[in-house]
Amino acid sequence: MTPEPIEIRCQGVEIVDELEPLFLELHARHVAVAPELLGLPACTGSTAWARRRVRYLRAFEHDATFVVVARTGDAIAGYAIVVASAGYDGWGTGAPLAEVKDLVVAAAARRHGIGAALLDAVRERLGDEGVTHYRLDVLLANEDALAFYARCGLEPTVTTLNARTSI
Repeated sequence: MTPEPIEIRCQGVEIVDELEPLFLELHARHVAVAPELLGLPACTGSTAWARRRVRYLRAFEHDATFVVVARTGDAIAGYAIVVASAGYDGWGTGAPLAEVKDLVVAAAARRHGIGAALLDAVRERLGDEGVTHYRLDVLLANEDALAFYARCGLEPTVTTLNARTSI
């Protein structure tokens, strides 16, 4: 079966509310691979979306934020939200870099190149803006995502350590 053609385009804040169903899929995947972090139980999808929606909207207060959306037919099959971030103080020129805050592909649309197409579009847009590097975070327990990003040429460079303030 041949998948429908994929349309990729950059969008702005106007798309945020349409991202909810895919974010809920992302949250469900995260909860499946990491039911808790540091003893913190996962919250409901609706709570997670309410929090993330606020973060997305705040991110758009900065001109450099954008969303790359993949559509198949009328449906959103995936998205990547990208925000500007401060560059590294001790490496490079200190120029801004970008951070992919979330990249998600609908479960039904996976394995058709949509994730790679989203990353290609992110790289192209960032290159057009003169941004030479980007980063993203992945849960260590999300082995499928780690493998995908490795296939796309991303390299681990920083390990984030977390701890509780009290025991």
